[in-house]
Amino acid sequence: MTDHLSEAQGDVKEDTGATTMMKRILAALGLMAAATTAQAQDTFTYDWVGPYGGGYLGGSFFETEASDLTDTFTNDAPPISELIATYGINGGYNWQPYDDNLLLGLELDVQGGNETSQLIRFNSAGTDGQLYENKITSLTSLRGRAGVVNGKTLIYFTGGVAFGEVDFLMIDLDEAIDSRNCSVDGIICAQAQDSLVGLNVGMGLEYAFRDDMTARFEIMHYDLESTSAEVLNGGDTPVCSTANADECSAFFDSSVTQFRFGVNFKF
Repeated sequence: MTDHLSEAQGDVKEDTGATTMMKRILAALGLMAAATTAQAQDTFTYDWVGPYGGGYLGGSFFETEASDLTDTFTNDAPPISELIATYGINGGYNWQPYDDNLLLGLELDVQGGNETSQLIRFNSAGTDGQLYENKITSLTSLRGRAGVVNGKTLIYFTGGVAFGEVDFLMIDLDEAIDSRNCSVDGIICAQAQDSLVGLNVGMGLEYAFRDDMTARFEIMHYDLESTSAEVLNGGDTPVCSTANADECSAFFDSSVTQFRFGVNFKF
């Protein structure tokens, strides 16, 4: 009886040892399978050549400087700079013409507006002073790209032409009139609504995290041409005579610097 019991206990121990070993083997196989799957997912190759499109978000430092030659306004505005949220869409095409790491491309991007506002108060109520409001209602760029590809990573420089729709306004507020409407008689103001051309330069880093998608970080700078507007006294009445109109004009210079993150889908 004792011999039979010992044999049974030995069988149980052997079975337990075999079960434990089998579990370890299965666990090891599972880890190997997971590692193989992860490695397979990580070793995809990304083809940079072809069309793509996507969108981006970021921040813009929008700066405008206004001035007038004859100091029709009490004082010129200091450079006005504000940090504003940026968003937009982009699309382009990439080439690798020499079958090496050099990448060339062409890209178009369109983004929403930028706006700054500053009131220089001469009284506590803000009814006397200068008001400066500056808007870029839309900003578009058409740029070339040149970069170096290292597997799934691209480092590039970009540059081209920029187009901006702008609305610049400065008003010399009058406490006696208490109005911010340029059409009111006695309100001295200058407003420039214009389509401007400029230059755009930048650099970026792009990484392919799937075989059809990339993520990027870019630093961009837009410099638009200057524009001007005649200083008016309520509506269409010039402050200066026609002969001196050029000397009695307000001038506006603007630029935009952006930091933005984007995602692109390759078609």
